[in-house]
Amino acid sequence: MQQVVDFLELDLAWGRAVGDPFRSLRSEALVQGPEGRECRVRGFIATQDGSVVRFRLPVLEPGEHRYEVWAELDGERRTVQGGFLGGLSHPDGILQADGRGFRWSRSGRPFFWNSTTCYLMPGLSDEARLSALDRLSELEINRIRVAFSPSRQLDGSRWAEPAVTPAADFTFLYSPFLCARPEDVRNPGFDVTRFNLDHWRRFDRLLAEAGERGIIVQVIFFLDAQEEGNYPFDRARVGDDPDEDRCIESIVAWYGARWNVEWCVTNEWELFRPDEWADLTGPKIRAADPLGHMISVHGHGRFPYRSSDWCTHALFQIWDSDGGRPWAERSLQEQAETGRMIPQVNEEFGYEDHYPKWGEDSLEAPGRSADTRLLLAAECVFAGCWATTGEWTGGGAGGWINGSGERDDLLMAHRRLKSVLEDTGDFSRLEPGVSPDGTCQVLRRDDLVLVLVPEGTPEPSLDLGDSWSPWWVSLTADAAGASPQIPGHRIGIWRPR
Repeated sequence: MQQVVDFLELDLAWGRAVGDPFRSLRSEALVQGPEGRECRVRGFIATQDGSVVRFRLPVLEPGEHRYEVWAELDGERRTVQGGFLGGLSHPDGILQADGRGFRWSRSGRPFFWNSTTCYLMPGLSDEARLSALDRLSELEINRIRVAFSPSRQLDGSRWAEPAVTPAADFTFLYSPFLCARPEDVRNPGFDVTRFNLDHWRRFDRLLAEAGERGIIVQVIFFLDAQEEGNYPFDRARVGDDPDEDRCIESIVAWYGARWNVEWCVTNEWELFRPDEWADLTGPKIRAADPLGHMISVHGHGRFPYRSSDWCTHALFQIWDSDGGRPWAERSLQEQAETGRMIPQVNEEFGYEDHYPKWGEDSLEAPGRSADTRLLLAAECVFAGCWATTGEWTGGGAGGWINGSGERDDLLMAHRRLKSVLEDTGDFSRLEPGVSPDGTCQVLRRDDLVLVLVPEGTPEPSLDLGDSWSPWWVSLTADAAGASPQIPGHRIGIWRPR
């Protein structure tokens, strides 16, 4: 019996080109694992001429699997049955929400969310993409945000980053669909019945490479879709566009057997779709996903999906000072009032040294320095929530736009924050609060108290008695030494003697 890791790829070939494969071909596979668990997955078109339909049959548990697959075209039906021995490349399982935090499905180990933004990483050349992933892995980034259907632009001016331009190793102009005018930003002439399989394969390589480095990829289905050139589907239809459904189902069929994916229905749904669209689309993704990956949708200051069964965690965009402790405490309270606790994540709180005309109170330098970004992220963590950062674009390197970076200071500090919390054991069970004098945020359990002390804040009074002693850790000291970019925020760690 064939042995595979993570999934078995199985092709059914028609031996001829298919005129309209994406709409005329039907397919499905039933997979049964060694413990009786079953899942159904769709096939996807694997060649541009439609002559091959491919299935990715996931490993549900280590051991022997049985499967039956079928595909039908113009009344002709083909069926294949068989089995395989499956193993897992990531024995911890897949990431799952667990109350305010995250755990691995098989090992139960807690997961510290150390995430950054790399929207247009698929636009990098293979060499540049590998270099970016290697750097992020060395900095212990374990999750990145990446757009499957990108924001097609001439350069970074749309986000007040004009120095980020097309280059030999980077393009803004890629697409999941074949285009009549691929260089036209606003009117590319999408053909939603014909996928650009070069892009789908490139994205698949990105997922595989990230997985080899222990990095989860949030697959954002659409980015800046309020712009005509970034969303090809019928805006008058809400959750019942067959072309959109086919695209979403195909994304899940291609990538859903990988351990390191997380689904995001879209970035900023409020800018182009009504609320009910996500509540109709999310369940379709959930139904098509064979492994049960996490799924959410990214918005701004409100989140109407706190009680939606398909939604596993809440994603926000709250910029600047309100996006740290104030947002975190408010959002947790709103979630608690639903009777269902899920993790709260501020996915965007203003990127490092990024100064567009939007935001809250940090519109000019140094308002969004690495120092202020680190402190906001730490405030979120100490309030019981999570945050995703975004690096400086490096005067053209890319930063949060594509994942390429030239300055490590911010992510080094995030690595330090991750290390401090992980060294406490099960950090997900620490309870957030404030010091008795109200000056500092606190995480505590019976045998441990952690205090976040921003630069310039005096040591708080904790009233712990003489049997407790503190140990101070600088968030800016790392294996490479102190960072010149970020001042001395500290964490105090109190344990009983």
